[in-house]
Amino acid sequence: QLDLQEEITNATEQIVSATNAQLSRMYAVIPLLEGWIKAVDSTVHQKMHAGEAIPGFKMVQGKKGNRAWTDA
Repeated sequence: QLDLQEEITNATEQIVSATNAQLSRMYAVIPLLEGWIKAVDSTVHQKMHAGEAIPGFKMVQGKKGNRAWTDA
């Protein structure tokens, strides 16, 4: 069985040779795919914030930066 990453890579390469009818069907499901991506992203973040391990990913604290208040 191919893994999802390989399947998506192969499908992406085939888009340039798709017919207009195929492109129309693909374009119509973009909102559905975007919703799925957001749901996966949100769930992964929630689980990681709760301390659950997601294989291959980790939470890192961002830099606080060097911003300071000045009198202008």
